[in-house]
Order: sequence, then structure tokens, then C-alpha cells
Amino acid sequence: MTKTVHDALAEIQAKIAVPKGRNNDFGGYRYRKAEDIISAARAAAPAGTIILTSDKIEEIAGQVFVIATASITFAGQTISANAGAMHPLQKKGMDASQITGSASSYARKYALQGLFALDDGEHDPDAKDNSKENGNDPAAQAIEYINGAETNEDLLRAWENLPEAVKDSIDVKAAYAVRYRHFNPKKEAA
Repeated sequence: MTKTVHDALAEIQAKIAVPKGRNNDFGGYRYRKAEDIISAARAAAPAGTIILTSDKIEEIAGQVFVIATASITFAGQTISANAGAMHPLQKKGMDASQITGSASSYARKYALQGLFALDDGEHDPDAKDNSKENGNDPAAQAIEYINGAETNEDLLRAWENLPEAVKDSIDVKAAYAVRYRHFNPKKEAA
């Protein structure tokens, strides 16, 4: 019987183990990188298996995301998994290319983890919401966006482009109300 790509993937998933062998001294947690997963997958893959990762940038609901794809090809057949990471416009201490690279690495790691069915365990620091500590707080970004409006039309456009979850933030609503009153001193915020 000829092996299929599904057989190859099952073989990799049965053999692969990628512990979180790296330590983040600043954050106090252990982690693994996409490169660690690729290295382990290559060692576990049957001969003739091709492992690829790629990504693209997409705008979804007004937010920019890096969408990564991890694929294996075997015997002319391919199986892929996708994952996404939000691409912030600014991140403290990083230039634009570093921000893109960071989002790409994060998305690729999760696409690979999905493809190879890797478990994150109970205490995954990547699952922790540390967006405020990393300068990626969506509410803070929204407030900055609102405060940057130079006209009432800019303000209304900014508000319309915000995701509903961000609009529900009390701080975002307050910033909008203040800015709205700035442009419309005799009206109340909509």
C-alpha cells in the first residue's frame, strides 16, 4: 500500500515532541519557537516529506493580521493549517519590520502547532493576555486613534472602524465622548 500525506502526518504527529525548552527571563516563562517545531518535525517526517511555512497580511474588520500557513507535502498531496496574529501598527521598542516579523513568527508557530497537534499544556504564557504590558492594548490603541482625529468627520470614521469589542470599553467610550464634545460643543456624544 502506498503511503499518503495523511499517513505521513500521522507518523509525524505520533513521533513529534517539542518541549518548551527556551526560557524568557523577563517574563518568567518557558516557550518554544517555530524553528523548534520545524526541526522536530523534520526529524520525525518520513523521507520525501516537504515542510513549508508562509504568511500573508490581511485586513479583517479594520484590524491588520498576519495569516500564516504551515504545510506538509508528501506523495504529491498537501495538508495545511492556518493561524493568525494581530499586527499592531506600533509596538514599544520595535520598528515596523520587527513588528511584522514578530507577528509572523507568532502566527507561524501556532499554524505549526495546529498542523502537528502540539499541546500547549495548562500554563501557556502565550495564552495569557499580556497585551497591555507589550504595548498592544486594543483599547489604548483605539483611544490614540480617536484622539488623533482632526475633524468631526475623522472622529466619526475612526469610531465606525473600531471593532465592536473595543467600542464596548468604558475608556474608549469616554475618550470618544470627550473628543466628540470637542468638535460638537453643544451636542452630546452619539
